[in-house]
Amino acid sequence: MSQNDRMEQIVEALEPHLREGDQFVVCRTDQQVRVDRFDENETPPLEEVHPEFYGHLLEINEELSNTGGNVFSGGLLAVVSLCVAVHMQWIDSLAQLDLEKVRSFWVYALAVGVTFWLTGMLTSAMKATVYNRRRADLLSTMRQTGLSRRTVLARIVDDENLSDVTNRLKTDRYLEQF
Repeated sequence: MSQNDRMEQIVEALEPHLREGDQFVVCRTDQQVRVDRFDENETPPLEEVHPEFYGHLLEINEELSNTGGNVFSGGLLAVVSLCVAVHMQWIDSLAQLDLEKVRSFWVYALAVGVTFWLTGMLTSAMKATVYNRRRADLLSTMRQTGLSRRTVLARIVDDENLSDVTNRLKTDRYLEQF
């Protein structure tokens, strides 16, 4: 029996019991059939209503998530390696330098802190570039779905799969005018 045939049988069985405007959700479990009232105020998830748009958001989010990670970890690894090389006096012997004055916990901490800040800023700029490059396409897809930026934000704010794109949408004032 096809899915359409099954749905027709269910409609025929329920039709005599329904009044105009009734909305119910019918669920079958192993033990029983459950009928719940349909909550008209409950908004279905964005991925169900606009799967193409949700997929587009997932795509952009993944690209944002993967941007800059190597810069950040590579920069920190490089500065920590340099600090170890200075501390162990490897650079002194290789470059014929006396770096005794910079062998200090505070110099190492400052170098790591500055590198942490710089790589964080660079990563943030890279993510902004990726988002700005994808913005026009995102705007086009939003227009097709008929959703505003604020409506999209309200629908995806708690979605962990879209955390990066949500953060960008929260501060994107360019999209407010559309």
